Amino acid sequence: MLLEAMAPGSKWDYETDVVIVGYGGAGAAAAIEAYDNGAAILIIEKASVAGGTTAISAGVIVGAGTSVQRERGITDSPEEMYKYFRATGRGLDDSDMVKILCDNSTSNIEWLISMGMEFKYLYVSGAEDYPEYSSITPVKPRGHSTGGGGAFFKVLKNACVKRKIDCLYETKLKEIISSFQGEVVGIQVENKGKPLQIKAKKAVVLACGGYAYNPEMLKQYSFDKGYRAKYTGSVHHTGDGIRAGQMIGADLRCMGQIGVIPAVQRPGQKIARIAHTPGDPSYYRIDDGHYGIITVNKKGERFTNESGYYNYVAYDMLLPGNLPNYFIFDEKVRTTGPVNWPPWSGNKDKDIKEGTTKKADTIRDLAKKIGVDSNALEETVTNYNINAEQGVDPVFGKTRDLTPIDTPPFYAFERIVGIHSTFGGLKTNTKTQVISVNGTIIRRLYAAGETTGGTIGYNYPTAGTAIQNAICFGRIAGMNAASETTRE
Repeated sequence: MLLEAMAPGSKWDYETDVVIVGYGGAGAAAAIEAYDNGAAILIIEKASVAGGTTAISAGVIVGAGTSVQRERGITDSPEEMYKYFRATGRGLDDSDMVKILCDNSTSNIEWLISMGMEFKYLYVSGAEDYPEYSSITPVKPRGHSTGGGGAFFKVLKNACVKRKIDCLYETKLKEIISSFQGEVVGIQVENKGKPLQIKAKKAVVLACGGYAYNPEMLKQYSFDKGYRAKYTGSVHHTGDGIRAGQMIGADLRCMGQIGVIPAVQRPGQKIARIAHTPGDPSYYRIDDGHYGIITVNKKGERFTNESGYYNYVAYDMLLPGNLPNYFIFDEKVRTTGPVNWPPWSGNKDKDIKEGTTKKADTIRDLAKKIGVDSNALEETVTNYNINAEQGVDPVFGKTRDLTPIDTPPFYAFERIVGIHSTFGGLKTNTKTQVISVNGTIIRRLYAAGETTGGTIGYNYPTAGTAIQNAICFGRIAGMNAASETTRE
């Protein structure tokens, strides 16, 4: 929307230095930094509460060379983290952005600690221990976990509240307002059904998430082949910032790039990610196969390393012929696995009674209940048990929890693929300025977090990347937005 195109005599409903669209991890980080650099701030948030995907995430941020690592005797550096990220990117990542992400990961975590954040444990949160990566750089635990996204975001929100940063909730971005000279001067929003014009004397920062809850965009850019994948993040991530940027000529990057995760959906309930809470306060790798299970497809065959990195397991699930698929486990797992491990909703017997989890006295009968070939599933379990007794998995290289599935009754539940993030969005430079389709900077417009695209490459490197990306570039956006000259 052009400023000169506004109706004659129209007035700004609000005026401030920096307007931030989105009150999640990236938006909060931008707000804190912009405020601390002398700018007046107004946040607009589409939801009725703050938090975004950050608040409903696992609360993990990746980082290297941190005080948390040193306290546990772990020697690490951003340079080694950079090697790993470049390897997983496979040439499709933005090396400059990745360098900034890794180099700033240390200071970002220390910044969070300075505001009161506590990290409960460290773990190897990605594919660092896969041979193709461990041969490039030593395996280090870089996943810093608070134990949950709620605890993580609470620290950021408290910092904003302490600074008395204002927020307009239930306010949706409609358009970005710019002058004929191409300079952003504000935004048009809809606040509880009422249109408002908000002036940004310095800049606008877009930090309102990705597009995974926009079926049209998801179909257009990512899942157009009927995959049974559903979004596990914020329902407000409908690509508003991306679309608004496009309307004033912003370029896009890596729009088909998404992050996927194994998930489960119970009847009448929202999708749940497969999450883990390790009891060891030090660090180790946590996996979907942690409780002694196997995963089989409709043919009754295994197709993945169940204890592998969740993103890779999810990619395997999306391969032709592997959906639907099922966790297969026995009574040992039912009685020893934690109550919050899918498919349990907090009541194991209730889930079995309601049929979310199938139960049978034999593997053959279990196969019939889930519509899998009985001979094939029986052969799969038999072969797996023989190898598990010997402590090896010659087919997929599973190294942890090689426990025979041999104690009746036996159980199964269906898994789906969840989309935890989208990683395509507005094209930005290292200063987080939004770039136009002509390759020029759109002045006074910044973006961070899932609203942007192209930092990571072929694979999602490790759990905690999305939050580090949000904090890192949110802070940069806030600082640079605050440094703009004031336009009256």
